[in-house]
Amino acid sequence: MSVNKFPPKPKYDPETGPVYLYGLHTVRAALDNPRREKRELLVTPNARARLEETGPFGRIKSREVTPKDLDRLLGAEAVHQGVALEVEPVSRFGLNDIDALRLVVVLDQVTDPHNVGAILRTACAFGADALITTARYAPRETGVMAKAASGALDLVPLIEVRNLGDTLDLLD
Repeated sequence: MSVNKFPPKPKYDPETGPVYLYGLHTVRAALDNPRREKRELLVTPNARARLEETGPFGRIKSREVTPKDLDRLLGAEAVHQGVALEVEPVSRFGLNDIDALRLVVVLDQVTDPHNVGAILRTACAFGADALITTARYAPRETGVMAKAASGALDLVPLIEVRNLGDTLDLLD
């Protein structure tokens, strides 16, 4: 009898499928973001109780699930803490869409979603007004990025530009 040493693949492809955010802090930040389009909350009874301690959900469709259901959906390596939220990706802004850019973080060809998430978290801690990425060399929003950002994805606006050199000249 052969044993498969690799965990089963998640039911969805994070690169092309819907965006599932997971983890208590990440989901709470998304729930609190009025601009975030939320589709469905998947939550265990224990995680529901923990989320309710921090505030109401608003009017969102929710479904009770088990941790194993979330493991099957997200993959066994996802640290979901009993909650996942299906969402539309956050809006990407243009350079002129956000007023008073005093402190911005600029990323050039940082493509690893863990790194982008960690940088977002740090940018939020330092009070950055926005994070600028290029349209071509930036990762798509995924649960991995959102989890690494620990809620900052819904707090720091993302600006997407075509040409980083021109953008830096404009900011100067």
